[in-house]
Amino acid sequence: MHSMYYELEEMVEELLVDPMGTFTMAFSETNDHLLAMSCDESLVVDARDSGTCALLAFFRGKDLWVAAAGDCRGIIGRRVESGELEVVEMSRDHAVDVPEEKARLEANGGFVRMEGYDEDGEIIPSRLYTAEGSGTPGLRVSRVLGDLNVKHLVSCEPEVRHRQLSGEDEFLILASDGVWEFMPNEKVLQVVDKSWKAKGRAEDACKSICVQAVLQWRQHEGAYRDDISAFVVHLPTVAKELQRELERNAATADGA
Repeated sequence: MHSMYYELEEMVEELLVDPMGTFTMAFSETNDHLLAMSCDESLVVDARDSGTCALLAFFRGKDLWVAAAGDCRGIIGRRVESGELEVVEMSRDHAVDVPEEKARLEANGGFVRMEGYDEDGEIIPSRLYTAEGSGTPGLRVSRVLGDLNVKHLVSCEPEVRHRQLSGEDEFLILASDGVWEFMPNEKVLQVVDKSWKAKGRAEDACKSICVQAVLQWRQHEGAYRDDISAFVVHLPTVAKELQRELERNAATADGA
């Protein structure tokens, strides 16, 4: 997390000119940092056989870019004429069985075992292995930071989506895979909308998402749950703050 932020700070001028290219470079540099750290014997978590997804957003005026690698997810809630929130997808899950991702993995020499069912009828999700019959690494995502032992198979390159925001775009939600496991996009927007109308605070809306995700995991998996983290951004508030900043900067320039 800190390395990604550091890399973007170092490339802030490039970021303003070429967000998509700068995101790709920052993800690559962060992965190289993980590789360098993996040589330190004192590390508790080894990035050679451990990895993470990554998701970030960048605003520049009315333009929004979202860069994603893995199965964290970013969506926008757009207010339509009916008053409901409509989903605008700002990323997609990089599952190993997505056709173009699967083709790339297999072209790199990997084997993707497709989704199936066990004897009890439980779903066995698709996973990536170094070869058919291998037990490693068993990844469910095709893009990741870390998992350096199979960096020849997976990619750390993010997929970047751009949107010019309009007045109808009301919320940006960024969340880890534990939120989306049992909650579809529409459900998350409903939770955010209900909380916002009740309290008018993005922080409370964020907490509501996490609480609902925890309850869903408890219902489906008992005591176990995956990582649950989320950000909620109220876009009209951000737009007002950006406008104020532009006005302050203009006033400062005039005064100079």
